[in-house]
Amino acid sequence: MHDPLANDYKIKPGANSAVRTKKVVQRLAVAVVFLAGYFLGLSNTATTVFQPEITTTVFQPEINGYTNLRGVNLQGADLTNENLAGADLMNADLRSADLTEVNLSGANLSGTKLYYAIFLGSDLSGANLNEANLFEANLNKANLEYADLGAADLTGANLTGANFYRANLEYAALSGAILTGANFTRVNFQYADLSGADLTSADLTDADLDDAILTGATMPDGSIHD
Repeated sequence: MHDPLANDYKIKPGANSAVRTKKVVQRLAVAVVFLAGYFLGLSNTATTVFQPEITTTVFQPEINGYTNLRGVNLQGADLTNENLAGADLMNADLRSADLTEVNLSGANLSGTKLYYAIFLGSDLSGANLNEANLFEANLNKANLEYADLGAADLTGANLTGANFYRANLEYAALSGAILTGANFTRVNFQYADLSGADLTSADLTDADLDDAILTGATMPDGSIHD
């Protein structure tokens, strides 16, 4: 078979070697450009295959089956609808965080900074909020049954329609808090400060109010406590 390149690579007696060399170099250059383009195309295609997936939950390290966020700074974070059941948030900073409809059942929030935080419709049942700072937090319709809020600061907090069934509020600060329509059935209010709080239409069935401070509080029937 005739090779069209044979004459370019075969050295002929008396031929101009410079011309032949130039032709060879030109053909090699074309081949290099072609191969470079081919492999570059493969490289561009491959980059779309190995893109790492970016998630929004990297702040939640999992340890022994529960979320460990002890002492973490989540100030102003949007945690809407997150599942943090059983999470350890002890001494964490959640000031002004949005925790709307978050599942925090059984979570450890003791000593946590939660002032101005939003807990609309959140589940805090059985949570440990001992000595937590919930100053002016919004817990409208939140579920806090069996939660421990001993010595927690709920000054000026909005607890409208919240469920506190059998919760512990011993020594809690609730002065000026809005507690309208909340369920406080069998709640422990011993030594709690409810001065100036609004308890209009709240359910205090079997609640323990021994030694609680109720000065200026609006009672469930609308009367003002002396």
